[in-house]
Formats: sequence, C-alpha cells, structure tokens
Amino acid sequence: MRHRHNPQLPEKRENRMTNVLQHITLTTGQIAQLPRGAVADDDIAACAELLDGVLLGGVLPLPDVTGFLVDGSHYRDDLKVTLWAGTPLRRLPVLTIGVARGPTSGVALWREMHRSARVPLGTDATSPPPEPWVVDRPEPGAPRHPESAEWTERWLACVGWTWMEYGRSPPIHRS
Repeated sequence: MRHRHNPQLPEKRENRMTNVLQHITLTTGQIAQLPRGAVADDDIAACAELLDGVLLGGVLPLPDVTGFLVDGSHYRDDLKVTLWAGTPLRRLPVLTIGVARGPTSGVALWREMHRSARVPLGTDATSPPPEPWVVDRPEPGAPRHPESAEWTERWLACVGWTWMEYGRSPPIHRS
C-alpha cells in the first residue's frame, strides 16, 4: 500500500542539519550569520516553552522582559512570531520574525513577510534565499521602543534556533 504525502505535515528529510542560520533584515537587506553555538541550550529550552503557548494561540508575556508580548503561528516548517509592546488589550507591534527551516518551505513565508509589511522593505518579495533562514522585519512600534534594540537580536537568534530544533529528535547541540 502506498502512502500519500500529507501537505500539512513537514516532509521527512535527510538528517542534514546546519550549525549556522542565515539572518536577513528585510528593511535593509543586510545578511548576517547566526551560529548555533551563540545560543545556550537553556535559552532554547525556555524559548521552546514560550513557543508551546504561542502555537496554542496564546499572546504571552516575554519572560524576563517587562511590557512585551509575543504571539505567532506556524505552517508546515515555517514560523512567524510578532513581538508587541504593551498589554494584551492595548499593544503596538515592534518586530516580526519569520523562520524557514526548509528545505522548500520558505517561499510562502518570504512572500507573506513582504505582503503584510507596514514599513518599506529593502528586499525583493520574489527572491527568497535558500533555507534555512530567519528574517526580521521591524514594525511601526520599533521607533517608540528603542530599548528593545538592546536584546532583540539575541532573542531573534534564540527563536530561530529554537524553531530549528522544535519537535525534532535528537536536538541540534551546539559545538
């Protein structure tokens, strides 16, 4: 009996893991490398707990940072999360992060990150990079919360690597 591929489920793929994520800032087109070794395993575990709640539809406070919330969703191997400043009833978007762990899932997320932008972007919606990647898109609330710039890059790396390992066994261990 042949089994059909369910398009809602991530495809099984070779165990080809990466130790570096490509990071693209959509407003500038700037590209950087995020090594797995830069994110502590304890931070990955804490971020995975946060993602558990977010992916169940929650709008959750960002641990250890007062006044910021997170929500998000996933589709197949893509994750999209938004960082908000404020309260659940009165909030302003600060940063949206997209993570595509691949191997071919990122096209739709890349286009969605461009289509839903409320700020000018410096990247082309029709030219996504090869997966895996993490992108950030500053939102209209970013200028009102410059203090977030002190920690959002570290948080972005943590979200990216958490998603790369989320639901996978065995996890990627840093070298």
